[in-house]
Amino acid sequence: MEFFFEDKNDLFEVYRSRNLDFEPHLHDHVELGFVFSGSALLKTENRDFELKQNDLFCVFPNIIHSYENSEEVDAEMVIFSAELFNEYEKIFRDFVPEVPVINKYMDYARDLFSMLGNKAFRLPHDAQKGIIMAIMGIMIESLELKKQDCCLMSTIKSILIFCDCHYDEPITISDVAEKLNLSRSHIAHTMRNKLGVSFSQYLNKKRLKKACLLLENTDRSITDIAFATGFNSVRTFNRIFVNEMNCSPRVYRNQHCKATLVIG
Repeated sequence: MEFFFEDKNDLFEVYRSRNLDFEPHLHDHVELGFVFSGSALLKTENRDFELKQNDLFCVFPNIIHSYENSEEVDAEMVIFSAELFNEYEKIFRDFVPEVPVINKYMDYARDLFSMLGNKAFRLPHDAQKGIIMAIMGIMIESLELKKQDCCLMSTIKSILIFCDCHYDEPITISDVAEKLNLSRSHIAHTMRNKLGVSFSQYLNKKRLKKACLLLENTDRSITDIAFATGFNSVRTFNRIFVNEMNCSPRVYRNQHCKATLVIG
């Protein structure tokens, strides 16, 4: 399974979603949501939580999370920087919810999210911030919080960002260790225990994802794609590709090519 760090630039954004499905990721922002109808599965690290109608849910900053099975869901989402609210910034930095789903105060939460997402009358920026503050007041009071290891989360974030920037280079776990001033064993232990994958597994999955996009959308040769995505040989690329995708790169391209390409 691949994880990635999502770099968000907006201080906050509000949107209505009919499909929450999103691959595992983490970011610096707080993620709030309310389920108006339907259901979904929220996955945080090694725990799964069912989201159902009238549930309020919250993902704290730098927590790995994903959503699945949400095709029938109707949810309002708010993603914002903790820096917007000094009253709660320390809580978001130092703690994490034991259970990120709340089913109390449903009527209040529904009304607040409805106002926040009203497309017919878009509230001014400060009014939206006030509603988010009201939602957080409900949420913080209802959550059971536990202390989190901030250093550990910072390490994970640094590793993922480094891999995002350098996956197309012939990097090794030793390169990451040297760059981040960490031991190889610490990186290996952190990734295995927090992400459930080894460094090489994570890196290869990231490279394969990019390779698949290139196979689908370009006419670049398989050899070119192999080296462009960080593999040190075409043989290694083919072997790992077959192991993960259950077909060769050429077969994958023939099955998933999204445009009429001239392929030599």
